Amino acid sequence: MLCEAESQQSLDGMKAWITVSHPSLSCHGMIGDIIRLRTLQRAVEHEGWRTRMITTAEHCQQTLLSQPQNETESRRRIKDALKRGAPKFVWSTLKDLSYRRLNHRFYELLESQPDRPDLIVDYNFYFNDAALRFARKHGIPVHLNFEGFIPDSMADVPRSFLRTIGHRFELNKYSAVDAIWTVSQPLEMELRRLLGSAAPAIHVIPNAMDPPDRIDGSLRKEFGLEEKTVVGFVGGLSPWFSLDRLLEACNRLRYDNPKLHLVLVGDGPERNRLEQQIEQLDAHTWCTLVGQVCHEEVPRHIACFDVAVVTNHKWWTSPLKLLEYGAVGMPVVAPDLPSITSIVADDEAVIFRRDDFKDFEEKLKTLIDLGAKRRDLGKRLQRRVVAEYSTAAMRSRIREALSGESTVRR
Repeated sequence: MLCEAESQQSLDGMKAWITVSHPSLSCHGMIGDIIRLRTLQRAVEHEGWRTRMITTAEHCQQTLLSQPQNETESRRRIKDALKRGAPKFVWSTLKDLSYRRLNHRFYELLESQPDRPDLIVDYNFYFNDAALRFARKHGIPVHLNFEGFIPDSMADVPRSFLRTIGHRFELNKYSAVDAIWTVSQPLEMELRRLLGSAAPAIHVIPNAMDPPDRIDGSLRKEFGLEEKTVVGFVGGLSPWFSLDRLLEACNRLRYDNPKLHLVLVGDGPERNRLEQQIEQLDAHTWCTLVGQVCHEEVPRHIACFDVAVVTNHKWWTSPLKLLEYGAVGMPVVAPDLPSITSIVADDEAVIFRRDDFKDFEEKLKTLIDLGAKRRDLGKRLQRRVVAEYSTAAMRSRIREALSGESTVRR
C-alpha cells in the first residue's frame, strides 16, 4: 500500500508524485529528511495538487548493504563480517553496486504503478536516476529535491572504485532535471558554480516550522526541572553534531551554575557513546537522555528548555532544529556556518566560531547568565521564523517553483 495523502479540495486537480529511492527513508520515519518531504507534500497539496509518496523502504524488498529492509539474521551476520574484514574501498564499492541495483528496482516500481503523475518531485539519492528516466520516458517534468552533495554527506564514497563514475553520474543528473529544489542558499551557490550554464532552474526552498498553537511547559515538572537552568538539544544523535563536546562544556559550566541540567532529545548512532560518556562523567543527576519522540512532541520538549544549542552542523543544510527552536521562541547558541548565518542575524541567535568549542562554552555561559533577558533573543528568532521559514513561506516558494516554465516538460 502506497503512502498517500490527498487534499479533498484538489481531487480533480493535477497529480504529483514524491519519489524517495533512499533505502532507509520510510514515509512514516522521524529523521529530518522525511519530515521535510512530508512538509513539502502538504505544501504541494495546499497548492491544489493530489500527491502520492512512493518510497523504496516500503516497496522494494531487496536488501542492500546500507540500512537494509527485511534483512534476515544470517544475511546481517554475513554483511557485518564483510564490513569488518573487507578493505574500506572494497566495502564502499559493494555499497555503490548495491545502489546501482536499487536504481533498477526503483524504476521497475515506478513503472508498475497503475497511474501516471503530472509532476515528479524526486528526493535526490546517490547513483539513482530512476525517477528521471521514468519521467523522460513518459514526458513528465521532474523537480529534484536536493539536500546535499554526496562527498559531504557520505564520507565513505570517495574510497569507492566507482567514485569518479558516481560523481559524473550525479552532475549529469543535476543538469538533466527540469528544476532543483535546494534547501539552502549556500547549496544553491555551490550548485551554480559546479553546473555553470548547464544548471536548470534552481529554487531555494528551506525547511519550515510553525509556532505551536500553545506552549505546553508541563514537561519541566514531569522531568523534575522546575528549579533548573535547562540547556537542550533536539535532533539525531549523530557524530556531526559534536554532542560529546556539549556534554564536556556543560560538565565544566556546572561548577559556576550547579543548577544547570542538560536535556538531549533524539536517538541515533552516537547514543551508546554518549551513554558511556554520561557514565564516565557521572552525569546521570544533571543530564537527561530522552530518546526519540514523535515530531509533534518536539515543541513540547523544547518548551522545557531555557537555552537551546546547535553545537555543530553542516555548511549546506537548512537546519530544522534551529527552526524548531525559533518556532517556540527559544534563545539559541549556534556556530557561524553558512547554513546558520544565511538564515539568522547576530541579534537573533548567539553565534560562536565554528569548531571552536572554547568559544562555544563561553557563549553558552553568557546566554545562561543573561537570565530572563535572553527571552528577547528567542522572540526575535521566532519573528524571523514566522516571517520567512513558516509553512506559509514554504508554500509561497513552492508556488513560485511550480508556476515557472520549469514545471513544463522541456
